[in-house]
Amino acid sequence: MLRYLIPVLLAGSLSFAENLITNPGFDEYPWNYGWHIYLEGDATYRPDSIRFLSPPRSCWLSVWDCGGMGSTIELRQEFSQAVNCTVSAYFFLDIIGGLTSLTKILLKINGDWRVVWLSKDFGNPTWIRFHMTFDSTQVISGIRFFVDSYGCDVDLWVDDVYVSGNVLEVKEAGKYGGGKIKISPNPFRKNLLLLVEYPDAVREKLPVTAKLYDVTGRLVKSLQIDPLSGCAVWDGTDMKGKETGRGCFIIKLEDSHGKELRGFPLQKAIKF
Repeated sequence: MLRYLIPVLLAGSLSFAENLITNPGFDEYPWNYGWHIYLEGDATYRPDSIRFLSPPRSCWLSVWDCGGMGSTIELRQEFSQAVNCTVSAYFFLDIIGGLTSLTKILLKINGDWRVVWLSKDFGNPTWIRFHMTFDSTQVISGIRFFVDSYGCDVDLWVDDVYVSGNVLEVKEAGKYGGGKIKISPNPFRKNLLLLVEYPDAVREKLPVTAKLYDVTGRLVKSLQIDPLSGCAVWDGTDMKGKETGRGCFIIKLEDSHGKELRGFPLQKAIKF
């Protein structure tokens, strides 16, 4: 059994671009049930508002409850500063649930969690619209929307999400060229979750494979990164399905032609 899987960088801690979707953190997110899918929405910017659009690859974002552990979608946008704002959203949720289904839409602004919608319904498609206003005394540096499901599968259509008001500046999307890798432990399943953020220039080289090597250079495991979610899960076993021993494993990324992707810092995953 794996107790912990701790991400360690070869050269300092990993720095994430502000405009990218990142893991909210297992200690930070109070309703963390397991698998996570992270999808970055396209965005348009006007001086008075920031508007999220549906991700260009797919209008429907599906999350599946994995063995009752739950799943989460996160959409995120950060500003340099925004005041006197109204946050509005228009979602469509198709909840395919059971007797224990529970789905929440949460809004996080400046570290403050707010449940804006909660349902214990059993599978009825639902249109959801909400508005939330913040006065001029609160400076908004960023917002995150979470759709969290537990005991049910969810299809989500992001029809419209925007912030209107005095939006002074929005972080530019796409100006960071380097790729990112995030390693997160799964405290419920004792698995290692790899989250890869790659620039648009890499997308034509998909699919991406994550290869884990031991300290002797022996290939331990190859994991296919899902091109839509950018995620892969390592269960701690080798190529033959046998659980590996304790140790340090180097992670490298390769494109569909077997060439190592540049711009991704090498990482170590330490298994205790």
